[in-house]
Amino acid sequence: MPKISPRQVLGFSALHLIVTMVVLFFALEGFSEAMDDPNWTRSLAGRIADVLVQILAAPMMLVWVGLELGPKSPDSLEWTFFLFNSVIWGVGLAFVRAWWLQHRDA
Repeated sequence: MPKISPRQVLGFSALHLIVTMVVLFFALEGFSEAMDDPNWTRSLAGRIADVLVQILAAPMMLVWVGLELGPKSPDSLEWTFFLFNSVIWGVGLAFVRAWWLQHRDA
């Protein structure tokens, strides 16, 4: 089993958090235009960002929907889920990297 360090997990978690926030920003930018103009269609970048947000938030959203948490949940709980989601991705990415390096050198 490949060994991963907490430093790698922290680095990948931070990277995931930053990428998710940037993609989320691009995914949300189209909602204000859609409210102003009902005939407005989303750009390709906005549609791609929507798909990427769904992928990057997958573990968190599965739990969020499974527990039936909604908009009435406290912000602190939402941010806790969001940060924990990045930690899950960080562990997974660090493990995949360690596994790949182990098999590449073998």
